[in-house]
Formats: sequence, structure tokens, C-alpha cells
Amino acid sequence: MSPGPEQGGPAGAGRDEVRRRSPRVPVVIQIEVRGSTSGRMPAAVVDLGAYSVRMRTERPLVLGEVVILEFPPGPSDTILSLTALVWETSVRGAIAVFANLDGQAFRRLRTFVDCRRPSGGDFGLTPFRGDA
Repeated sequence: MSPGPEQGGPAGAGRDEVRRRSPRVPVVIQIEVRGSTSGRMPAAVVDLGAYSVRMRTERPLVLGEVVILEFPPGPSDTILSLTALVWETSVRGAIAVFANLDGQAFRRLRTFVDCRRPSGGDFGLTPFRGDA
């Protein structure tokens, strides 16, 4: 059962959203995915967080595969390439967890998401393990 506001969870939030140290936020972004098994293909990001991404792809990704995710550049930036591990696959899309995200990549990801949030607000992320 998902905790609602009466159990300390946000209204409408499921258990997975409450337990995450940094919940993913809804965004609509087209990216490229490269994997040694899956090959190269476009993907549509459904939601994005500091530590993971949910995306839909043309072909299924392979559970446990290491992939490179290429996010489009900002106005004065270059392509943001992040290494990730395919953590889960389902009909809702694949979840990939970012691997070896250093402080600079974390800040670029934060800026990337902040600029694309529908509300235009701060992503509210703080680096993990003092990566700032």
C-alpha cells in the first residue's frame, strides 16, 4: 500500500517515490542511448532524477547492460554523455541508474533538468558524497 499524506507521504505518491532520496521529476526529453548489446537508438525520457532516469525506447534494453545516455546540448553547452546501468525494464519503460557521476556531471545534469522543468523551479538536488 502506498503512503498517502496521512502517513507522511505526498498526496498521490507511491511507495517508490516516497522512499527515493531524490525523486525523479517528469520531463520530456529526446536522447540517444548506446549499448553494446542494445545498439544505438533514440529514447524518450519520461522522468529524470539525480541518480536515475526512466525512458521509453524503440527496442527493449537489456537488464544489467551498461549504456551511454546522450542528452542534447543546452544553448552554450555540449552534449551531456552519462554512463548508466539498466536497472529495471517494464511496460512503463526502462530505468537506468547513473554510474560514476562526478561533481561536474552532476551539476550539468542539475542545470539541464532545471532548465526543462515545467515549473521552471529548482530541481532541489544536492550532490551525493560531497561531490560539489
